[in-house]
Amino acid sequence: MNFLKQNWFKLGILAIGIVITYSFYQVFIIQPRAEREEEKTAEETLRSEAKGNLERCIADAKDVLRTKKAIDDEFCAKCDGYVDNYTLQNQCLDGCLELSTKSLNEYKETERTCFQRFSTN
Repeated sequence: MNFLKQNWFKLGILAIGIVITYSFYQVFIIQPRAEREEEKTAEETLRSEAKGNLERCIADAKDVLRTKKAIDDEFCAKCDGYVDNYTLQNQCLDGCLELSTKSLNEYKETERTCFQRFSTN
């Protein structure tokens, strides 16, 4: 008890120094580290969301292509009915090829748009 009576001021200064040092440590070390980790987590979240959106966009484009291909195939199957008329069959097959090319080009354009919208690079 005698020690506290003689050194209370020194102990008070020491306690205040410890509190101030701890405050500086929190402000200059701990908080910036936490902010960097939050930014890194947010960036990773955005990248994973963008990747998911890109994959979903491309999957949707492929679904549309499959649907159009099924319609095109149905149309192209009718060309077999023109076996007797060579000119009509050629016109039908030309139309079939044009439809397939148009569907594929639309898919490629949609895919390109997906990459432009959701690519993280």
